[in-house]
Amino acid sequence: MKRFYAKDTDTLMFVFRDVSAGEELDHVDLDDDTSLELDCDGYPVGLTIEFAKKRGILPEHATEQIPA
Repeated sequence: MKRFYAKDTDTLMFVFRDVSAGEELDHVDLDDDTSLELDCDGYPVGLTIEFAKKRGILPEHATEQIPA
């Protein structure tokens, strides 16, 4: 699993596994600021959390920063 944080948008992203280029993903909104990405078989491949730091769920030491 990989974790990424985009500081400019306060977005925390988890990638559970890589998918093939061009593979279509389904996006399921878990709430207004959280979405789950599913592969074509319905298995989770990623999770996106908006306003992560504001929501108090950003582990500062455990993420790779995405350049702005």
